[in-house]
Amino acid sequence: MKAFFGILLYIEMYWAGRIEELWTANVNKFLLNFPGVTKVFVCKRFIALLRYVHFCEEGQARGHCDNLRFDKLYKIRTVLNHLCRRFQECYVPERDNVIDEGMVPFKGRLGFKQYRKEKPTKWGIKVWLLATSKTDYLHNFEVYMGRNRNGDMNDAGPTLLSQQVVLNLCRPYFGSGMHIYFDRFYTGRALLYYMLQHWLYGCGTTMVNRGFPREIVPAHNRDLQRGDTRWRQDHSTGIVAHVWMDNKPIYLLSTIHPADFMEVVIRHDNRGNALEIDAPTSVVDYNQKMGGVDLNDKMTGLSKSRKTYRWYMRLFRKSLLWAAYNAYILEDCFDPHEAPNKRKRDFRSFLCDLVHQLIGNFTQRQCSRGHRPGCDPVPRIIPEAAQHFPECGQGKDHTCVVCLEKFKRFTRANPEVAYSDCPVKRSKTSWQCTNCFVYLCMKKGATCFQDYHTKVQYWR
Repeated sequence: MKAFFGILLYIEMYWAGRIEELWTANVNKFLLNFPGVTKVFVCKRFIALLRYVHFCEEGQARGHCDNLRFDKLYKIRTVLNHLCRRFQECYVPERDNVIDEGMVPFKGRLGFKQYRKEKPTKWGIKVWLLATSKTDYLHNFEVYMGRNRNGDMNDAGPTLLSQQVVLNLCRPYFGSGMHIYFDRFYTGRALLYYMLQHWLYGCGTTMVNRGFPREIVPAHNRDLQRGDTRWRQDHSTGIVAHVWMDNKPIYLLSTIHPADFMEVVIRHDNRGNALEIDAPTSVVDYNQKMGGVDLNDKMTGLSKSRKTYRWYMRLFRKSLLWAAYNAYILEDCFDPHEAPNKRKRDFRSFLCDLVHQLIGNFTQRQCSRGHRPGCDPVPRIIPEAAQHFPECGQGKDHTCVVCLEKFKRFTRANPEVAYSDCPVKRSKTSWQCTNCFVYLCMKKGATCFQDYHTKVQYWR
């Protein structure tokens, strides 16, 4: 199964077409051949594993279908819970973290499929992610399954689903003093107040109808000039509200930043000229630390062109990439990726090494007739030919592999020639190699045994 998971990662890294085409060798299109995959798995075996792999016991995991709280993710729930637990155990979170949403591409029939027109992946499964702002490490995630299905609604906390998602993702870190950044979809005064009760601090853009002070909301955009700032602070809770004018008003709520701290930022006018204007520290930090989830979602992106009817396999492949990217970040903690006078080790190089370690020495060759099952593969061409000897096999109805390959290539290149007129005959033989377990001609004048063990293209 490790080799199977390695090939799945290899496919996501290098191939976007149909999986069966990886095993379709074409002499005229040699650039599209993948000989490494064919050495690891036989096509039918890999397709069978991909078709029949399951992550739960259907009868026990599904339970009663008439239950209103029926888990729609029962097919892959055990895998997702295990990964969430391992992600949190392997990495101590940093102070600054970000919550945002990502998309797993899927366009099949699914009850909780979403359409997000502002996302690069417009159709798919929406996933809420909690990641570190600096390293993009994924700490926790939650799949959106529809309204009133994500977590338990708490009457003492915020009632909006988007704000309940923030609490569910941050629940393992209550009391840690983390700084959480999120966008206007999540931010609200009730959420920030509830987070303060659990020693969590937040900052994010917001909508004016979510507890924002009405007295600092401009009636018109022309009431503020570019770079102007208005703020209010609730001293009982410590929540700071900022209105900063850029091309349009920006509304922020924060429990992290002071109210009157300003910084100089570079903006541009309509002609492209650089302008230095003042901005609150909350705006500067928000712009710098909100990219963690977006970069993680970009680095672990799935191919949108490959079609599948099983939605949980999409989530499983995405989970594999999440785990691989987190391992890439953990590797940087012990062996820094940036070394002097060397190119930085990127995620693609790490994936390549990971795939080779998962596959290891595993190989599954298609056994030909007379091949002994369970034996280790022996190299066909080796410098010491004394390791290969002919022996008389069982039966006499065996075709020489060299003659058969010559016959196939001649008939493929000359389809107009009849089989009876082909100069290359499919010779029968009863002799086979003691190590290769293939049948070869041993008659007078035949060089099939020698050609097979000394030539790479033995049919020439």
